[in-house]
Amino acid sequence: MRLSRLLEHIDGGRPGDADSDAFDPEITSLHYRAQEVRPGGVFVAIRGQAADGHDFIDEAFSKGAQAVVAERRVRDDNRIICVPDSRMALSRMAAAFFGYPSENLTLIGVTGTNGKTTVTYLVESMMTMAGFRTGVIGTVNYRYAGQVFENPVTTPESLDLQRILAEMKAEGISHVIMEVSSHGIDLMRVASCLFDVGAFTNLTQDHLDYHETMARYWDCKQRLFTHLLPHGPKGPRAVAVVNADNAYGRELCGKLAASGPIPVLVTYGRAGDNSVHPLDVSLDLSGILGAITTPRGPVAFKSRLVGEYNLENILCAVSIAAALELSPETICKGIEQLVCVPGRLER
Repeated sequence: MRLSRLLEHIDGGRPGDADSDAFDPEITSLHYRAQEVRPGGVFVAIRGQAADGHDFIDEAFSKGAQAVVAERRVRDDNRIICVPDSRMALSRMAAAFFGYPSENLTLIGVTGTNGKTTVTYLVESMMTMAGFRTGVIGTVNYRYAGQVFENPVTTPESLDLQRILAEMKAEGISHVIMEVSSHGIDLMRVASCLFDVGAFTNLTQDHLDYHETMARYWDCKQRLFTHLLPHGPKGPRAVAVVNADNAYGRELCGKLAASGPIPVLVTYGRAGDNSVHPLDVSLDLSGILGAITTPRGPVAFKSRLVGEYNLENILCAVSIAAALELSPETICKGIEQLVCVPGRLER
């Protein structure tokens, strides 16, 4: 892809002198780590918590970078393109470079403090039972088409994320379930992802070393629903799934209902006025047994997961599956097929 094509997708991006019109090299790769730059690539300098990519621009050029995208011009060089936000630039360039893979995938984002991993495993099991080729990106690993890869962070950096989505699409994956962390939202890692469904599990005290206050943490989480989910070509048919048993979830429901950015809102919880709620459920050390009311009809199920919190996770997963129009029979089979979640209260 030509540099000019990449720069069409970012704000303020153009080379730094009068000869810039003649400067339009072919770009063969993108990088955000200077030590990984290859000849023909573009290096995007982002500011991290431990290091600043702007300090490694010379190294990137020495390794053959055709251009550098940065937030400040560290030297007079027309190959340095200045932008207001290099993380946003990386996100948009990565999506463009890999052909916007999320446009042609059914992408499900699960956010919240607790339960994300278990919910993704449950939804994966349901989707597999429905016959869909499914991929998962999360805390434990990312996996698709029988392949399993280590994942050092819950939500990968935007460049890695778009590459993974493109690889999944190339392998014929149709549905991807992704854990969306607050870091992933705040650091623009998912800024260029087009979601079909966004799910909120709960909010409890966590990550205050990064967000500093619960108010900032909560504001970040909400952006999946107020900014990312309703925008783009999928916005008119997007679905929000929200835990109404959680105080923050109830606040989010009120906000979404009042502002109307989400066409479909599915709530889940104990109360009978929720779209998805349990009926006659019993819990013991062998698992959870009962039935769940859904817009697609009742789901009678037996799960080997244990505990009240796993009933909450099951309600979330059932809500997502029902929103994607899976049958009650398929949802039931998906719940029963999942024996355990690695590292999450295994017998």
